[in-house]
Formats: sequence, structure tokens, C-alpha cells
Amino acid sequence: MESEEIRSYLSNYQQKAGVTHVTVDNVRRIISSFYSWLEDEDHIIKSPVKRIKRVKAPQLIRETYGDKVARFFAITAGCPETLP
Repeated sequence: MESEEIRSYLSNYQQKAGVTHVTVDNVRRIISSFYSWLEDEDHIIKSPVKRIKRVKAPQLIRETYGDKVARFFAITAGCPETLP
């Protein structure tokens, strides 16, 4: 099994199953663990998954609360002395 075949499998899996990048990376990690075990047990010389990089998922940037909203939450929670 070659690295390119594993890459192709992961790409096809994502397209056909309609899964997220996180799921594809989880599958890659499982395959990597299996090949690492094969390598540790001397069944193969080198794992083909070592050349496949982690699948990065886009991260959402969440909007932060402003001082007024934070102060409101602190007052309604009963601890107004925590914020100036």
C-alpha cells in the first residue's frame, strides 16, 4: 500500500460519505495507528501513513462579549464586585 492510495481513499471517503475534515482526520489516525503497529511488530519496514499530514479543519472564530455585556452577566449573577 502506497501513501497516494491512502490519500485517495481518504479523499473518496470524504466525498462519498459527506463527512467533515475532523472525521477524515480521525480515520487517518486510525489507519496510522494500524500501520504503526505493523511497523512495530516488524510486519512492514516503513508506514506509508507517515507521509500523510494531518487533515486540518477550519476553526470558527467566535465573537467575544464586550465589557457592558460581561458586566451585565456579572451583576445578574449576583457578583457585581468582580468587574469594575
